[in-house]
Amino acid sequence: MREYRYRLRFSIEPDFKSADGFKSRDALKKVFFEKLPLSADGRKVKFSFGPALAREHISECEYADVWLKERPKKEDFASFFASLPAGMSFIKAVSVPLFFPAIEAVDLIEEYALYPKTDISNLKPVFEKNIKISPFEITIEKNGNTRKEDLSLWLYKAVWQSGREISVFMKRIKGRTVRPELAVEALTQSKIDFLKVVKRNMFWSDSSGNLNEI
Repeated sequence: MREYRYRLRFSIEPDFKSADGFKSRDALKKVFFEKLPLSADGRKVKFSFGPALAREHISECEYADVWLKERPKKEDFASFFASLPAGMSFIKAVSVPLFFPAIEAVDLIEEYALYPKTDISNLKPVFEKNIKISPFEITIEKNGNTRKEDLSLWLYKAVWQSGREISVFMKRIKGRTVRPELAVEALTQSKIDFLKVVKRNMFWSDSSGNLNEI
């Protein structure tokens, strides 16, 4: 049977009422089953998702790969996703080779924009000093457990845009990463309240070190 593979990109905004990656997947799965001509391997339909969105983050780059038994017209995809829940939007669909690596199987670099609630311009000198230090040990607490990590292993790049915006590029290696908020707080040596954290894009790095959009 002929198959066609597409990589779909969506956004998740603050008005999506269940803003975590697994709830958004449930919403998309429902639409996939109802609207898409999904290909099946036996009784199992074929689609996969990129890394789940962290709780309380919003995103401009949530990805899903779908395998279809028919090739839709380009304009069909907009109609397929015309009735997503409030706060979710379809961005684009791109045809990709059938045997491309799954997104979750690729080591990624994720771009974030972080917006502090107040101006933190006074922290720039500390940020600029610490960004040059490697190794740079940080402490991560999760579910009552504490571990040490070298931030320089997980941080690809951090750019101080202003006291109201910082760009951070975090590595995701074998499914693991470090939250960008923790990176910024470590670099500024301060506890920061963020108005929002936006996942802007996802990349893979080629042998020359160039970033390529997923």
